[in-house]
Amino acid sequence: MFKRNQKGFTLIELMIVIAIIGILAAIAIPQFAAYRVRANNTKAATTAGVVKSAEAALNQDIGVYGPSGQAALDAAAGGLGAGVPLDGDLSAIVAATVGAAGARLSGQNPGTLSQSAVGFSVPAGVTCQADTTADGASYVIVAEAFRGIRAFAVDGDAENTMYFVQNQDWNGDPALNTAWPAPAPGTDEFAAGTANGNGVPDANWRLLQ
Repeated sequence: MFKRNQKGFTLIELMIVIAIIGILAAIAIPQFAAYRVRANNTKAATTAGVVKSAEAALNQDIGVYGPSGQAALDAAAGGLGAGVPLDGDLSAIVAATVGAAGARLSGQNPGTLSQSAVGFSVPAGVTCQADTTADGASYVIVAEAFRGIRAFAVDGDAENTMYFVQNQDWNGDPALNTAWPAPAPGTDEFAAGTANGNGVPDANWRLLQ
């Protein structure tokens, strides 16, 4: 037998529920966006560390560091100086292998003329670059996330230290928007805190604590 006095939600109760959902969404959506930016920043910092490890492996092999590039490991190992920006904003760049192009560092020792290359991977959403001095004695690495607001840098003369610079306008731009000094042997170009990185409001690179 059906009951005729069954009750549902009143209009006021529904409006209260909708208002609560709206408030929760207004709180959660910005928090989620901020979390995503932080995660992308972390991915860029991790990539800088990966490239630093590749530089150490190359130096152990031939006694010099090498600039970034994208080619197979069996291609002619490049020289020294400014590297090629490795742009992983649309998809990841796999590590170079023998016969297969990918992200790599390559160099030539000016003294022994020995050549070598080391592969490493660049995750989706990150662009990075490694530059060396003319003699391969030092390097500078920079990495920046497509959906992040920070760029990170490592100087070969202080390789256990990482620097950062940030700018809110970089979020969504796949290019390397930051600026960085050329490497110089025996000098940490970032240590003085006066190296311009195109940051806002602080334009200069700062030590990552």
